[in-house]
Amino acid sequence: MANLHRFYGQSVPLGSIDVAMMDPYVRVLAAWFRIKYPNIVDGALASSAPVFDSEDLAPENEYCSIVSRDFKDINEKCYDYIAKSWKLMDEVASEPGGIDNLSLTFSSCGELTMFEKKSFNLSTFKEDCFEKYGVYPHDKWISTYYGVQDLKTSLKKSASNIIFSNGLLDPFSGASILEDISKTVVAITTKQGSHCLDLGPPHDDDPKWLKHQREKELKIIGYWIKTADSSSNQVPGLGIWLVLVSVYFIIVYG
Repeated sequence: MANLHRFYGQSVPLGSIDVAMMDPYVRVLAAWFRIKYPNIVDGALASSAPVFDSEDLAPENEYCSIVSRDFKDINEKCYDYIAKSWKLMDEVASEPGGIDNLSLTFSSCGELTMFEKKSFNLSTFKEDCFEKYGVYPHDKWISTYYGVQDLKTSLKKSASNIIFSNGLLDPFSGASILEDISKTVVAITTKQGSHCLDLGPPHDDDPKWLKHQREKELKIIGYWIKTADSSSNQVPGLGIWLVLVSVYFIIVYG
């Protein structure tokens, strides 16, 4: 969950710092928002943010490779069985009533849908988009606007106060930042971590490594707050304060 709060005038309930912290679906924007608007947001926690997942910048099939590795690490026989099952399911699905039989077998609430691999044609996609919405998509917009073709260099030269946190069991980690870029653009990785696990509400039974990860993140964010209090980089009289926070941030800071 990601919440967008707008505060007007001098109303800043969380203090003088605005921190962008985003989890599923918008996590990449946390980092980009900090890069483009450092005068508005003082820091960003980009959890499980696949910033290279555009214009084929990530290694091909990296997502699937990590999912496969996760299964192999737990039980290689399980991986082998799953790999062999697809051919069998295709055979069953091709028979009359096959999809219904598979749906019953897997106790599906509705008709089971087989997601077969499909080719993608960018030109056709653009034309379809124009026909439906009257606009052609700008497929190079991300790299043009954010400079992701050489993102690490851009981050090193012009970014600060960004945490890229990733659990290495998460397939999205293959398209994220996994090593420190600078003293203020840092990577926090956990071998046993999964997708956005650090942004979940804390529990007493959380493993020590997860508690340590959150403590490390909060220590860094605490430094942002401290330095922002002493020398804020907000634009005076901006009128609209943007605070993008996760449920976890609200729980921790009350």
